[in-house]
Amino acid sequence: MISKTRFVEIKAGLESKKGEYSDEMIKEESKIKNIVLKDQAKQNIYEIINQIKEEIESFFYNASYDDLKDLVNIVVDKVIVPKDKTKEVKIIMKIP
Repeated sequence: MISKTRFVEIKAGLESKKGEYSDEMIKEESKIKNIVLKDQAKQNIYEIINQIKEEIESFFYNASYDDLKDLVNIVVDKVIVPKDKTKEVKIIMKIP
């Protein structure tokens, strides 16, 4: 059992450090919020990437010959086929 005066001393010490502890808690809370926001941003990016991937796969699965031809014409500038069959075919892409 502690005396009343010792209790008052302990309480006063804790009260004096209350502001310091509060500042530390605010800093820690800010760190945690930043971590959570980063994790949410990563998750959102992965969801968007998966949606885009699904749309692309759907396009190629359902695309007609003309759709694919149009896509190639949009993306490919030139196709160089060498006469020497030991050399590689070169595809030059258009850069938008």
